[in-house]
Formats: sequence, structure tokens, C-alpha cells
Amino acid sequence: MYFGWHAWHGEFGIKAWMRHEDEIKILRTRLEELQGDVRLLREGIDLLRADSLGSDILAERARNVLWFVHEDDVVIYDPGCQNLDEKD
Repeated sequence: MYFGWHAWHGEFGIKAWMRHEDEIKILRTRLEELQGDVRLLREGIDLLRADSLGSDILAERARNVLWFVHEDDVVIYDPGCQNLDEKD
């Protein structure tokens, strides 16, 4: 009786094992999400490397993010247009 109870309810029993299995599933899902985030960040970093970075792409991105324009640019204001960096 004693061993049966501990085999089911004990610290290393079946119920504890099932809880650990559930926690492992949750943590694996979270790990996959984080690995996806790391993959996206690495892709962004790769785009910023000097050997793969075009100056025109950098200038376009900086202008969009910082709302700067070059003195030779023509700006057309459209009040219905949202900033591309804004997320709904």
C-alpha cells in the first residue's frame, strides 16, 4: 500500500511525471517561438552587414523611420496614409 501510494502521488510518482510532461510540452512550444524570434533577428542583422547593405536601402529605411528627407526630395503629403512602421 505504501509503495503504491508513493508510486502514484510521490515526488517522483506518476502524477509528478505527467505534470513534468505537460511542462515540457509548454516549454518546447515556447522554445520554438523564441527560436523563430532569433531567426528573424539574425536575418535583420544579416541585412545590416556592410557586405550586404546597399546605401540606397539604408537611406530609404532611415528616412522612413526618422521622417527625414533629402533637400532634393519631393514630398507629397497624403493625410489618409499611415506610417509604414505603425502596426495596427
